Amino acid sequence: MQEGVKKVEKKTPETNTAGKKKMFETGEFILVTLILFSVELIDFFANIMFPVPVIGQVSSIIGSIVSFTVGAFFQLYLFMKGVRGVWSWASSIGGNLINSFPILGMFPFAILAWFVVVFIENNPKLQKVASVASGKVGSTIKK
Repeated sequence: MQEGVKKVEKKTPETNTAGKKKMFETGEFILVTLILFSVELIDFFANIMFPVPVIGQVSSIIGSIVSFTVGAFFQLYLFMKGVRGVWSWASSIGGNLINSFPILGMFPFAILAWFVVVFIENNPKLQKVASVASGKVGSTIKK
């Protein structure tokens, strides 16, 4: 009956080694990394100016506020993406909180935390280890 209907091949999203869809695709990874890198640069230069009287302290506080705000939106983004692992949340929140302190903001803790989150969420073996460590075995990971 429907012999004339052609099957359209669907483009599949990026998958990991287990065949599951990756949590973070390459485009998202690059975009979020660039946003976090821009915030890290702002924070770095704001903290470099710290020794300059008044202007340095004000710029350091502004850099910390920008870092904290972007970190809060980053946590919202992770929540909306469905990141549920305890280790992913701990590394991400820890990196963003450490990055919010004036002098510690010179170091790229938020980007390092982002790399850890992506590595855990896109690797099925690490997801399984993280779920076992958090006590959530069974419902999310199938053996």
